Amino acid sequence: MTITDEAPPDVNTTAEATKSESSTPTSMRTPNGGSLSFDSNAFHFEDVHSAVVDVDLGSDSDVPEDNDEGAKGNFISRLFMKKKEATPLFTQPKSESNEHSLPEHLSGIDNASGKGRFIPHLACTNRTAYSIKVYIISGSLFFLLCMSLVYLNSLAKTSQPQPPATVRSNDPVVSTGAIATSMLHPELSFPSLPNTDDHINRLAFGTGSIQTNALEYWNTIHDYQPDLTILGGDFVHAKCSDNGCDELYQAYDDLVTQPMFVEASKALPIVATLDDQDYGGGEGSHQSNRHKDLARNVFLDFWGASDDDQRRTQKGGIYTSYEWGPLGERLQVILLDTRYARSKFNPTDKPGAQGKEEYIPFDEKDEKGKTMLGGSQWEWLKHQLDRPADVRLIVSSIQVLADGTGLECWRMIEDQRQKLYDWIAHPTGGGQTILLSGNRDMGGLYHHKELDLYEITSGSLSEEITATKKGCVYLNDCDEKDDMRLDDFVRVANFATVDVDWEMRSVTLGLNRAEDSSRTGNDAGELLQFVEVDIPNGDWF
Repeated sequence: MTITDEAPPDVNTTAEATKSESSTPTSMRTPNGGSLSFDSNAFHFEDVHSAVVDVDLGSDSDVPEDNDEGAKGNFISRLFMKKKEATPLFTQPKSESNEHSLPEHLSGIDNASGKGRFIPHLACTNRTAYSIKVYIISGSLFFLLCMSLVYLNSLAKTSQPQPPATVRSNDPVVSTGAIATSMLHPELSFPSLPNTDDHINRLAFGTGSIQTNALEYWNTIHDYQPDLTILGGDFVHAKCSDNGCDELYQAYDDLVTQPMFVEASKALPIVATLDDQDYGGGEGSHQSNRHKDLARNVFLDFWGASDDDQRRTQKGGIYTSYEWGPLGERLQVILLDTRYARSKFNPTDKPGAQGKEEYIPFDEKDEKGKTMLGGSQWEWLKHQLDRPADVRLIVSSIQVLADGTGLECWRMIEDQRQKLYDWIAHPTGGGQTILLSGNRDMGGLYHHKELDLYEITSGSLSEEITATKKGCVYLNDCDEKDDMRLDDFVRVANFATVDVDWEMRSVTLGLNRAEDSSRTGNDAGELLQFVEVDIPNGDWF
């Protein structure tokens, strides 16, 4: 056996077998791209990656018998290899006895005994194998890095509330040219609002509705044929919990199963705001309501607001404003958000007592730092009041003028109410300001004589409220005492109307029966209470 000193032929060329004078050689290509040729006396093998092997089989007498296992082992191990000139994965040291011999663990030759060990393939040390290992290790590290980033990102998303989408427009006057399609219920579309230069003469206003009721009041409002319908909150009733807001989604799902709402909403232009029930926080919802961002986006999705509607992301809630008509006959509608940023009210010291039912006003020293709207909404409101308008309707989901109640109202933070009084009594933009409110499940008309400021409270749209206190012979015996209220409460299901007579420069505020009464029937829409309010002549323009 000898090691050939010739350089191996090109890897793409089939090696030629060592020829014997007495036999005809046979040649073939190996699966890995090498070549093999042999005859009865010898074979020549060239591996495409690393080695050239020549084996002299000798005479027939050199071939071991079938039963001679030791001889077979020595025969098979007579392999001598010569490395190719390509740079190996690592450099092998030379043997002192033979400069061509490889280390024992690689060559298959026992240097001490001269006997060989059979090694079927040495390609594991070539450059290709090294590259594969590098690719595998690099790929594994990259995969682990990506999975770590995905995991950290998921933690960040679950640990803090998701930001809502961004804003519709910087213009306080909302675009009115497009029909809105509900994102929650695409089959539901709402008509476009009146054009900004249209005269608005008739408005309907309501609060408080149980979505699983028959909602017959929508027929009554439709018959009134308002130019605009305003919903002041609690339009659906639901409460979120630690397990999520499935109940809130279900409330809107229930609403669209009501045919009277579906049909009326196709014909009536509607604007709306939220109160505690549709904010998902239940009674007393305020700035600590952790579901408020989800609730306002569900609300906006239902009413078909665009993804970039400013109410989705603005600080302080979903407040917004609208304007219609030319100067001299201009109507402005301002919808406040009295829940999103509002401070928690002061709990009562006498639950159920008259005027202290649930809350009592803060002391002067304790109300410092408390807010009703939050700084951003206050700043926004100031700019709205600077805009010229002849009639200015300000929608507050809770009562402003009421002084006799211990329920949620502006008097619970008196310095905030006084701030509002100062701003709206003589706004820079002029005009007659009228307040629209709810959250009482009863209707009432109020007048602040010193400021000549009117408020109409409407509710409930869908239910009649009975007396809840013992000893009341008549319902009105249970009414709170309030010098600002002009008449008894309206306890039947009701909605408010605002009729504007631009020619006579007057506004009629009315409380109307929302559904037919059980006694007489056919009296839905009946005007129960009303008051007339003058419109200034507009010489501030």
